[in-house]
Amino acid sequence: MDKQDLGFFEEVEHVISNHKSKAVAGHYDQKLKEPAKDRKAKQTSELKLLIDEAVADPCSGCPYESKPKLLHGAGDITKAKLLVVVEKISELDLLSRDMKKNDRYKKFLPIFLSKGFVEEDIYWVALSRCSGSENIDAVSHCLNYLRREILAPNIKCILLLGVRTMQLLIDKKRTTIFKARGQIFEILGKSCMVTSERLE
Repeated sequence: MDKQDLGFFEEVEHVISNHKSKAVAGHYDQKLKEPAKDRKAKQTSELKLLIDEAVADPCSGCPYESKPKLLHGAGDITKAKLLVVVEKISELDLLSRDMKKNDRYKKFLPIFLSKGFVEEDIYWVALSRCSGSENIDAVSHCLNYLRREILAPNIKCILLLGVRTMQLLIDKKRTTIFKARGQIFEILGKSCMVTSERLE
């Protein structure tokens, strides 16, 4: 990960402490500012989170309905302030039934802690909740779980890891996170940022 990416921590802290839902910064080293109405970023995500009504069993009818799943993430969704979303769970996550075994989680957590966060502040989750290959219909079913988590009243900010997660939830036309650095998007009324999923 480029060192420049680590600047998102300051923005996350700003959003959480001030409960901002809309803001844009040109670069990570600038203070956040409210965007002009005509400068609102157009979002053309591949998937839509604005589901009309709650689904009792999101997995029902999914192409991967019979596959083993890990529906919950790492952390306490009732206490967390930041929701971190990766694209998929891994086979290890499924085998261990614990997203805390996720390699990206283990690499990112020490950085969060070094920036003043505590584990309770973070809920780490995958968009796709089973090990099936990407299928837009299947991921649409998974969105029902993510929607519930985003709408948890204590969640103030969302961090998307990786280009594919950004394409699915923010803009299908974006092939890099480079131009998204410093921007704050909105998902279901909550502030959302993106960064690289790789941490070397």
